Amino acid sequence: MQDVSTHVGKQIRLYRKIKGLTMEELAGRIHKTKSTVSKYESGEIVIDVGALADVARALDVEIGQLLDYSVLEKKPAEPRGSLAADETFLYFYDGRSSRATTSLIRINSGGEQTSAVMYFDIASVHAPEDCRALYYGTVEYHDILTSYSLVNQSNALECVSIYAMNPMENRTQTYGLLLGISTFPLSPVVIKCIFSNRPLPTDAALQEKLMITREDIRMSRAINMFCVRPL
Repeated sequence: MQDVSTHVGKQIRLYRKIKGLTMEELAGRIHKTKSTVSKYESGEIVIDVGALADVARALDVEIGQLLDYSVLEKKPAEPRGSLAADETFLYFYDGRSSRATTSLIRINSGGEQTSAVMYFDIASVHAPEDCRALYYGTVEYHDILTSYSLVNQSNALECVSIYAMNPMENRTQTYGLLLGISTFPLSPVVIKCIFSNRPLPTDAALQEKLMITREDIRMSRAINMFCVRPL
């Protein structure tokens, strides 16, 4: 039970910070003291179902996003070649800041639906909670594609669809596309990405793989659609 309480507490703290709320502000919304909220977040006390619903309502999230904890046995592994890891790293080159960005997608396969959380543009793989934005949604595995449907938890307008081409055999990396809304410029965008089952160094070699190439442009012009090939 303590493990569950600690996990729920971390989720409450994560979403509170993402929503830009202080402990005092959250406490006021759920009619509790700051001390009680602090104990919820540390896992020192077990939060009851009614209070958990109040917290979820105050943070404008589903209860499942706070209770994103599986007590069930792991589902059988996906067919060989799919991106079915509990953690997947997503990389793309941001031309606006001239740097390769790192994001982490965590998967929870417990229950009837497989949920996904994306920590977008993290400073360190060891502290993904320190991210520029947090997205929540679902993931589906198919023979040739893994697809994610995610919503920014601070701005519901920013919905993203992500498609990863499943690697074949023992490969651990694959290309894919992220479709979403860019705030600068304010426009729909499609971004070339690399997915990996382990963290990669954001060096010149990775940056070169992330750049849009002449071959990408040639292939896209031929069919009038932007697309990428497998690694």
